[in-house]
Amino acid sequence: LSKLIDTETPHDNLATPMKIHITGPAAVGADLITAAAMSVVRSESFAVLAVVLTLILIYRSPLLVFLPLIVIAVALSVSTSVLTIAASTNGGTKQAWLELYSTTRVFLVVLIFGIGTDLCLFLIIRCRETAFNSSDGHASWKQQIASSWLRVFEAITGSGLTTTIGLSMMAFSSFAKFRNSGLSISISLLITLVVCLTLPAALLSGLGPVAFWPRRKTADHQREFKSSNNVWARLANMIMARPGTVLMSTLVLLSIPAAYGYQTMERVTYDFVSELSANATSRQGQASIRRYMPRIETSSITLCVLARKDFADDAELRLNIEAYRKRLFVDGVHSVQALTDPLGEFPPDRTMSLFSQGAWRRRMLQGHPLTSQKFTSNVEAYKLKAARFDVVTSADPFGAEAEAVLQRVLNQVR
Repeated sequence: LSKLIDTETPHDNLATPMKIHITGPAAVGADLITAAAMSVVRSESFAVLAVVLTLILIYRSPLLVFLPLIVIAVALSVSTSVLTIAASTNGGTKQAWLELYSTTRVFLVVLIFGIGTDLCLFLIIRCRETAFNSSDGHASWKQQIASSWLRVFEAITGSGLTTTIGLSMMAFSSFAKFRNSGLSISISLLITLVVCLTLPAALLSGLGPVAFWPRRKTADHQREFKSSNNVWARLANMIMARPGTVLMSTLVLLSIPAAYGYQTMERVTYDFVSELSANATSRQGQASIRRYMPRIETSSITLCVLARKDFADDAELRLNIEAYRKRLFVDGVHSVQALTDPLGEFPPDRTMSLFSQGAWRRRMLQGHPLTSQKFTSNVEAYKLKAARFDVVTSADPFGAEAEAVLQRVLNQVR
């Protein structure tokens, strides 16, 4: 086997070189973890690039480009450290009060970069306006930074808390992954808010006017400030003059995607394998199974059924199992494997002829020890009471249709 795997040339008994794909639950899980880790790296890289390009286009000041990045890096580092400590502290119980997942860091990176940049820009813009347009020529640099901070800290706090409170609603979710992610995000955003209220002002105060290099306080900057100020002033006056009209117009526009989302919220895909990279070995293995093997090999629903009382003997048990097996053939069920039909080759409309190869195979397998071991209980108290049924669906096991088949099976079981 090792020679076949290592070779790049066909052997006499192989038309093409052998291809090995490792798949299954463990392989899919490993590829999902790897994909999540790659998502973090790509998210961080893209976020850094987006922030740098945006700040370069807006400010054209090297130090102002790196200042938000420093603040974000500190917020992200402190947040992940605090969450790690929280996840490892159980408070005397067996389970930690906060659970972290491989996807948590993806959420944190995107949110902290986005919100951290916004909150920093609140302060930087106000400091820039104050520095280049201050009428008080005797005010020191630190006084100008302090004055700017006092003018924007309410807006920064309100913006940060609005986002934090909104995303913290995830903590009320029933799904543990969303619930714990909501707690993690809330803690991280509160830390980010504290960092953005303190560190940027301290950095600007320490750097001094050089922070805005190479920009200077000139008449051009005065005209630029007045022009931009007039634009935003007109927009602000329009909103304040007709707040109801602006509010209703915004709600109408937002209701369009909201209505679409409400109508399509049930369209959920469970095929997480298709979300993996095409080069992932587990996805390639699943594709090979679907191409070369019948789909029925990977789409069974296992039912463990317990009778209300023991059957008289093995013959009565088998008789009832066969009757129960036939009743499980609802719409969407391809076959049912059980003690009386281990391979699921005989639907209710197929009869066992005397000379049928499948019939003889079924008879031989019915009495095989491995068949009893798989489809009945090995516990003495349940040998004449419990049975297993593998219901094989004709639908894709990871598709939405399979859920409908499962519901029909459950209704039939009840």
